[in-house]
Amino acid sequence: TLYYDMFSKNKTDLEEINQIKSFTNVIILKADKNNCLVAMNIEDYKAECYRQLSDNNFYKEISGSFLNNNINSINKLLKNLLENKIIKKCTYNKLVIINNENFRSLSFYILPKIHKNKSTWINGIIPPGRPIISNRNTEFTEICTYLQNELSKLLIETKYTLKNTEELIYKIEALRITENAILFTSDFKSLFTYMIPNICIDKVNKSILNYNNNCEHEKM
Repeated sequence: TLYYDMFSKNKTDLEEINQIKSFTNVIILKADKNNCLVAMNIEDYKAECYRQLSDNNFYKEISGSFLNNNINSINKLLKNLLENKIIKKCTYNKLVIINNENFRSLSFYILPKIHKNKSTWINGIIPPGRPIISNRNTEFTEICTYLQNELSKLLIETKYTLKNTEELIYKIEALRITENAILFTSDFKSLFTYMIPNICIDKVNKSILNYNNNCEHEKM
C-alpha cells in the first residue's frame, strides 16, 4: 500500500501516480481523513470489502432488484405527507418519482483508514476501510438531499458542537488550559453501522418537536 499527497506537485510523485494508473492490479483511492491518494493492490482492496460485507450483523445478501419496491414506498410516503399537509405540493412534485429509467444501483466502496495504527491493519498490510454506500443518481438521491437540508435546520450551535477541523482550531486558539486539566478523547469504531435506527428516529422526532416549539415561541 502506497500513498501520496493529493496536492503534491513533486514531479517524481506525479510520474509514479501516472505509471500506477496503468496497472490493472492496482486501485487508486482517496484516503479517509487524509489529503492523500492511496494505491492498493486490488485484491487487498476486495478482501477488505468482502470482510466487511460478510459481517451478518450489519449486511445481508439480497437477490434481485428492490428498485420498484423502493420507488413505490417513497411515492406512498410522499403522498401521505402531502395529504397530511406536512409538505407542500411543490415539494411533492419535486420529490415524487415518475420515471425510473435513469437510476443506477446503490454502490459500496471503502476509503482506506491509513491514519489508524498499523496494529489494526489486516495482516499488517491492509488498512481497514471506511464503508460508504453511494446514493448518487439512485431513487433515494432527491429525498435524501431534501432530508439533509431540512435536518440541518435542527442543528443548534453549542460550545460542544464542531462543524469541522477549521472550527476546532479556531476555538482552541483562544483556549487557556490549566496545569491540572485532564484532556480526554475517544473514537468510535464503525460509528454508523452501530447506530440503532429506532433510537435515531426517536431522537430526530424529539429534535423536530423542540425546533417547532422554539419557532412558535419566537413568533409569539
